[in-house]
Amino acid sequence: MLGIAGGTAVGYGVQARRPPVPVGTLAQAGLTASGRSAGPAVPLPVAEDAGVPTAGDLRKVLVPVPKGARAHRVAPDVDGWLSLDGYASLYDASGNVQSTLSKYHFRRAVDEHWTQGRRAVDVVLIQVQPGTDQYAAEIVDDLNGGRDSWAGSVPVAGSTNGFFIRSDIPADPGHPDLHHVAVVESRGDTVAEMHLYDPKTISTADVQALATEQMERL
Repeated sequence: MLGIAGGTAVGYGVQARRPPVPVGTLAQAGLTASGRSAGPAVPLPVAEDAGVPTAGDLRKVLVPVPKGARAHRVAPDVDGWLSLDGYASLYDASGNVQSTLSKYHFRRAVDEHWTQGRRAVDVVLIQVQPGTDQYAAEIVDDLNGGRDSWAGSVPVAGSTNGFFIRSDIPADPGHPDLHHVAVVESRGDTVAEMHLYDPKTISTADVQALATEQMERL
């Protein structure tokens, strides 16, 4: 779905070859506007600092696989990490996807996949570079209301910019068509992209529950 420049998703996977890099300091602590030291900076409480959850191992911020579901990896997955090349390669217009996310200062991404009964779920978190939080929101806004808008989008309750959209995916002969719901939302420097697939209709309550749980972890 985040193939903003026209890519069509063909799957998800991970291709990162290096461990996560902690988010860097955005400003030199203890300096006032005049440049003179004002003493040690007082950090925000963890509960009030939106940057804390996504500053370390981003995989730990992903919604957990539900009890009873079967987690799996999708090639070229490497231990849950996505590189820009790896993410873009999963779209048929990979060059457009890569250039678009480069414009938005792509930093790193992680993914999780599971099946539960006949339902399949994909969750991807995409993080932009430190100090460019606004780009995460712009990605969502561009998809929902800009040049790459999705007609028929429905707001995610409780989210400032999240939305979801429904579509149907024709199946091969002899198999039922799939109902598909795509969800996109952001908080701070991170975009959450979620996909649900099911032969049966996917309830709005299920979509909302997944979106809310992921947002609460960011």
